[in-house]
Amino acid sequence: MIAGFGTVLFTGAAFLDFYTMPRTYRDDQYLAGALSMYLTYINLFIFILRLVIALSGSRD
Repeated sequence: MIAGFGTVLFTGAAFLDFYTMPRTYRDDQYLAGALSMYLTYINLFIFILRLVIALSGSRD
């Protein structure tokens, strides 16, 4: 259940970051913006893996 909630949460955060990034960061702050997006996608990937593991483990 936590993995599903985290996946939904970070999917929303990824969409939010994608649409607000051009208005939030200036051109000279590209590194901070890229790091923010990178960390969001890493967390999303981790929660998707947790969700897949939880779903595949419950069928045994």
